[in-house]
This record gives sequence, structure tokens and C-alpha cells, in this order.
Amino acid sequence: MIFFGDNYYGLVDRVHGLFYVRTRFLHIWFVPLVPRETYLFFDDHPEGQLVGVRISLSLKSILT
Repeated sequence: MIFFGDNYYGLVDRVHGLFYVRTRFLHIWFVPLVPRETYLFFDDHPEGQLVGVRISLSLKSILT
């Protein structure tokens, strides 16, 4: 069985209580292979949902 899909990796530029940056990767066996897009996620959303805004690819997040 092969596990593949999308997941977020490379947590950088975290400002506690405000936001953080993560990059969505295509992975195989949970090893990130291809960076797809980078998001700026907001920390404290009232309903506990993951809310983010797509930004340009972050080299810092990709290398992390």
C-alpha cells in the first residue's frame, strides 16, 4: 500500500496569537516532494477552523 496526497509542512514565521506560514506539499509516504502553494494561516479563529490566505511560495518554508 502506498500513501500519497497533500499535507502542510514547513511551519515558519510564527507570531503567537496572530499568524504563521506553511507550505502545502504533494507527499508520498509522508515525505514532502513537490511544493504546491504557501498559505498565511491565522491563529485564533473563533470556531477553531483553519483560516488562511494564499501567498506566493515561501522559500524559507520550503527549505524548512
